[in-house]
Amino acid sequence: MRVRKLHAPRRVFIGIKLSEELSDAFVHLQAALGNLPGWFIPPEDIHLTLVPPFETRDLPFTKATLHTALQEVHRFKLRFLRLDWGPDKERPRLAWVECGATKELVSLKKKLLHVFGQKEKVPFVPHMTIARFRKTGAEEMARYPIARPVRFSMEVESIELFESPHKGGSGYRSLASIRLQPKDGVPI
Repeated sequence: MRVRKLHAPRRVFIGIKLSEELSDAFVHLQAALGNLPGWFIPPEDIHLTLVPPFETRDLPFTKATLHTALQEVHRFKLRFLRLDWGPDKERPRLAWVECGATKELVSLKKKLLHVFGQKEKVPFVPHMTIARFRKTGAEEMARYPIARPVRFSMEVESIELFESPHKGGSGYRSLASIRLQPKDGVPI
């Protein structure tokens, strides 16, 4: 029997990375926010979280589990609907672009939460965060209207296993990118 060597815990999460084709459109949305007191998320870090951060000591097992869970999942379209405050419009801490909660997306999230033993802690509002703000001044910012419709979409071709930065660090690192099956059913 082979014993797996466990390593120091790593904080990881699972999500959908913003496509490079939409990077400029999202930077344009960030520019429309003006000089609000916060910080913008770099386009390479913009993502939609499917499984919130958790710790793993066995990265190969986590990658293999994700790969197995996604074997029968097909590519799907992610539609972006509106720019708005989040998570609470009265005291916003984020500016985000909300996505349509399609059957494919909700089903995928539920499946991955189950596989990784996670529970939904808050109602699922699919979104990609483009800016974060300090709690102070949030009520004043809420008076600044940012809500507007957007009409973007992207084909979700892969799901990422990301590593969160250490406390105080920045940037997410993709540890694995699992390609989804084409819609025509021909395995990749």
